[in-house]
Amino acid sequence: MKTLIRFITTNAAGISEHSDKLIDTDVISIGRATDQTLHLKDRRVRLQHAEIRSEKGEFTISTSALAGVTVNGRSQREARLVVGDVIEVGANILRVIDATSEADFAISFELSREASSDDLAAGWTSTPSGVDRACSSLSAAAWLSGSTSRQNSRLRAA
Repeated sequence: MKTLIRFITTNAAGISEHSDKLIDTDVISIGRATDQTLHLKDRRVRLQHAEIRSEKGEFTISTSALAGVTVNGRSQREARLVVGDVIEVGANILRVIDATSEADFAISFELSREASSDDLAAGWTSTPSGVDRACSSLSAAAWLSGSTSRQNSRLRAA
C-alpha cells in the first residue's frame, strides 16, 4: 500500500511546518525500535508497539501492547481506521487524513503539545552502550532527511 506520512513540527517561532514522505509497504510498523516505519522516541512505547494494515480496502491498527493504542479517546487493541480518526501512541499523535492521488492511505504524525521530556528517550539519563545511545539519538529530522539506510530502503519516490 502506498502511504503518505505528513510529519508536522513546530519551528522556533512557533509556526507549524510539515514535510511529506510517500512510502510503499504492506505494513506500517509503529514503535521505539529503529527498524519501525514510524520510529517513536517515547519510553512508554514498546519496541514494536502497533501496526497499520490494509485488507480489502479497509485500514486497521492493531497492537499486542497491554495498554493498547488510543483511537478517538478510547484505548483499543484493534480498530478500523477512517479519515478523521485520531490515534495516540504515548506522546505521539497520528491523524488519518485524506489520501492524495498518489497514496492509498494518509496519516499526519506529530508530538503531543503536552509531551514531557521525561517521557522521551532523549531524556533517558543512562544507556548501557554506545550502540543504544546512538539508536536513542535518532530523530524525526533523520527520518525526514532519509538518512538512515533501513529507512531509505522503505522510502519510494513519488
